[in-house]
Amino acid sequence: MRRRVLGAALAGTLAAPRLQAAQAVSFGLTPVFLDSDIVLVRQIEAYQAGRLGRAVTVVKRRTYREVTSLLVAAQLDAA
Repeated sequence: MRRRVLGAALAGTLAAPRLQAAQAVSFGLTPVFLDSDIVLVRQIEAYQAGRLGRAVTVVKRRTYREVTSLLVAAQLDAA
């Protein structure tokens, strides 16, 4: 289950076309990744940063609606 979620999350990040090279990538997550999964979240950040060649910032929100709102408002690069 986690591999599917992780794969889908990474696919969304790698497909984000509007990113600039010097800019950190902001990536939104919902509570599907709990605070107790901090190691997994850090691994996601490291993997994305390595693939994209730039810093990655994980933004966690409480609900899907909050993450979607940030994405629609262009305050996130991917979710």
